[in-house]
Amino acid sequence: MSINKRKKKDFYKCIVLAFVFLILSLGYSIRNTFSVFYPAIIEELKFSRADTAIMFSISIIMYGFMAPLSGGLVDSYGAKKIIPIGVIIMGSSYALCRYANTQIQFYILYGISSVGLSLIGWTPISTYISHLFTKTRGLAFGILNSSFGASILLAYFAQVLILNYGWRNAYTFMGIFFIIFIVPISMIILKENHKKIKESKLNKENKVKTNNVEINYFDKSKFNFLKTYQFWFFFFIAFLTLGIAEQIIIVHQVYFLKDMGFNPMFSAKIYSIFGLTFIFGSLWTFLSDYYGREKIFIVACSVCIIGVMLLVLIKKPEQIMLPILSSILLGCGVGILSPVLFATIADLFHGQHFGLIQGTVFVGFSVGGAVGPWFAGFIHDKLNSYNIAFFIVVASLLLSAFLMHLCISFHLRHKYY
Repeated sequence: MSINKRKKKDFYKCIVLAFVFLILSLGYSIRNTFSVFYPAIIEELKFSRADTAIMFSISIIMYGFMAPLSGGLVDSYGAKKIIPIGVIIMGSSYALCRYANTQIQFYILYGISSVGLSLIGWTPISTYISHLFTKTRGLAFGILNSSFGASILLAYFAQVLILNYGWRNAYTFMGIFFIIFIVPISMIILKENHKKIKESKLNKENKVKTNNVEINYFDKSKFNFLKTYQFWFFFFIAFLTLGIAEQIIIVHQVYFLKDMGFNPMFSAKIYSIFGLTFIFGSLWTFLSDYYGREKIFIVACSVCIIGVMLLVLIKKPEQIMLPILSSILLGCGVGILSPVLFATIADLFHGQHFGLIQGTVFVGFSVGGAVGPWFAGFIHDKLNSYNIAFFIVVASLLLSAFLMHLCISFHLRHKYY
């Protein structure tokens, strides 16, 4: 390949990476801004917190259970066909939330929007990008993960819309904007790259070593991964960290600050700080390539635990620095957890069926994400306090760090391929 052709190819890959980063940022923002819609919906329609949090739980569980299917659809039909369909499904169902007045209507619309999100979410996007970035997938995945933090920054924009135009008009504007902006660009930029990659070629390209594990997993049996203890450790780590811990923080952080006496705009700014530091944490995931996945994962869990304990210490709105410090620590810690987890999964399970394995791990995340926010809201409705929910977050992080230690240390002693 000539130098000019290589430069053009590299430039195209950068354009695609920037575009899919934007897709994920806007797509996740439609789901993650739920925390600022949450109080407005409850205030007008008088739902309980637990019942309203089920909207988010349905979103998470539908997203997770659709992940294996969405990855397969992109493999079969290509991102250029699947992503616009997902955008239309998600944007239109979100816009229709303006007409919802009952819990069932919200449940149905959030469920449908999650189907759309699964078609443009992490699994199909990472599957598409993995074919373009064969030598720098770690860097590409870190950039993709930071899009989740960027989506949280848009919570401030959603709060402005709600305060000025009401939550119903905010739903409509965000849903329609998403469709109009993303669909035409995706049809222009994305190319068909869903041809099946031979396993022999994949093996040749992916011979990589890290400090913490030797990468050498190429199993031709499609569902053999279900027989390995490593997969189930990763499944439960995703359930505990990405599901229970992370989603409780995302859904209830704004409402907790409101309960403590902080005004809605300050709470939205704190949530945006969480998103900004989430990006920062994601971009530092490369440290796990040098110091090992296990060490960085445990450090990230520890940082998150400190951030949660700072929330427990908040008792009055005059304690302005506590929510700021807590949001910074939680954003950095949570931002590191997800990419390090999936990098570790890739270390042990990359190969012909990695998309299926990654999507199946997402099911663990979705179950935890469905149970966690609802249970936190249920506890608050009963006890008028989030303290027990916060201690559940701490326990989940401690157990996840222990499971990661077991998985890595046992893997190094007993090579299971």
